[in-house]
Amino acid sequence: MQNLSIADNNLLFDEYDSLSQPLIRTNSRANSAVPTCVYVTIGSEKCFKLFENRFSRGLGNARLSEVMDEIRGTSVFRDLLKISFDNSGTLSEQDRKDKFFFGHSKNLQTMWEYCTLSKIDLEISPGLLDEGDRMRIEDFNSLMEFFLAHSTLKACQENTIMEVFGYFVSRDMILEASTMQVLQEITVDTLVEVEEEIPREEMETESILHDNLDFDILTKAELFYSRFEGKEGKDVWTSFDIFETNSIDMTKLDNLIFRKAKISTL
Repeated sequence: MQNLSIADNNLLFDEYDSLSQPLIRTNSRANSAVPTCVYVTIGSEKCFKLFENRFSRGLGNARLSEVMDEIRGTSVFRDLLKISFDNSGTLSEQDRKDKFFFGHSKNLQTMWEYCTLSKIDLEISPGLLDEGDRMRIEDFNSLMEFFLAHSTLKACQENTIMEVFGYFVSRDMILEASTMQVLQEITVDTLVEVEEEIPREEMETESILHDNLDFDILTKAELFYSRFEGKEGKDVWTSFDIFETNSIDMTKLDNLIFRKAKISTL
């Protein structure tokens, strides 16, 4: 590997498009060889080349959810996920690290901005944190302290960096699954409530048909019903000289009259 001093700024942000290839390849070291000009020396520390983090000093006017969705939607982030959680056995551990840190010129920036935003989200909604959570948070804080001073991360901490990224991704997935479960439960509860409310509303509509109505717009049947004082369905027969039952649902008539009689006694 070629070590560069921090003064070699003209080489720090070179593009390495030749490494933006499909994730699964042969184990040939020629294919996974780390490109030159990817390290700088700061003091006695070998570090990754300098890279930008737009959110190391805070969100500014940006909205957290929108910025995180933007990062999750990039092809660079999706490739980082595949590399970080690759259990296929096709890549050696060193190949996996090389792909993670050097597979694309934006890998370091995308990875570290995502971790930074995830830490902000954790501070807003910490939830229940165990010893493992606190250990990863301490790792992140230590890495961020060095980044704020030097705009890069130490190469010797590559394992810690990948573990911190994996931690925040796993936490993100758990929160997303929890949110989906809550939404499904709310949807089910809402459907049940709607099904229970419909018959109750129909009953109330029928039972108060005779109350608070403008009698000028009532039909003859509604007007008759509002003034009828019988207690049973058969009592309506005595109100007419001829009572045709061919097109009348007597069961419904009995129910309506019974409800009206019951209400009038309250």
